[in-house]
Amino acid sequence: MTAEETPQKNLVYDLSESNMPFDRVEAVYFGRREGCRCGCLGNYRYTAANRERGAKSRGYAIDDDEVSDRSVRMAIKKILTHQAEGVEKLDLTGGGTFYGVTINGRPVSVYLFPKEE
Repeated sequence: MTAEETPQKNLVYDLSESNMPFDRVEAVYFGRREGCRCGCLGNYRYTAANRERGAKSRGYAIDDDEVSDRSVRMAIKKILTHQAEGVEKLDLTGGGTFYGVTINGRPVSVYLFPKEE
């Protein structure tokens, strides 16, 4: 792929908590340095309220140690705090949204369920 063909990241710089409502969070991800977001070098966390919905989305049960409202709030705060560098935003298949930043080489991501009409 040439530089001309490389897709540009969709970066946003003006987020607020209303862009990432806690009740719509499917999962958050905290990765290790220079890692991807597949889960091999980091951890996904889910809210207690959306545990079952998150399990359905990923296709298998969510263990108790993967549920942490505190971690979800922390991920949202980290993204909002570091948005001066730009937050990657992707519209996901099925209507959800992804927001992500890399802080000191570590990926932090928030995945939202689609808005309910």
